[in-house]
Amino acid sequence: MGPVFVDTWAWIALALKRDQHHESAKTQHQLFIGEGRPYVTSDFVVGELVTQLYRLLPAGQAEAFVKALLAACDAAHYKLVHVSPEQFQRAWQLRRQFDDKPGISFVDFLSMIVMQDLNLKDVFTGDADFQHVNLGFRLYPL
Repeated sequence: MGPVFVDTWAWIALALKRDQHHESAKTQHQLFIGEGRPYVTSDFVVGELVTQLYRLLPAGQAEAFVKALLAACDAAHYKLVHVSPEQFQRAWQLRRQFDDKPGISFVDFLSMIVMQDLNLKDVFTGDADFQHVNLGFRLYPL
């Protein structure tokens, strides 16, 4: 089994013990780790995560989670993709293509482009928007 793209939804569910999805996210995380499935995420996802964690947690806890995530990326435990200008433009085209779905975030469109470029189908998220575009993504936890 190959790499899994990790969406903001999963990082938040893992970081917040009080999140309604914390236990299922933690169980799925343990399954992925046990299967040796590497994680991929993007700089835009991490940016969105930082904003949300600082809104939802005391600053020290938010900082500790983000520092641990970035350290895992630096140590190559996780792959952090830096979105290119070309990927940004393609995400903008995707946004315009799906103008009938205004609820899908631009960061999700960027994630979809990164996933397509890396030939990833599996995404760690509870965000059904990844299915609403019919691009063949598989969401976990199921």
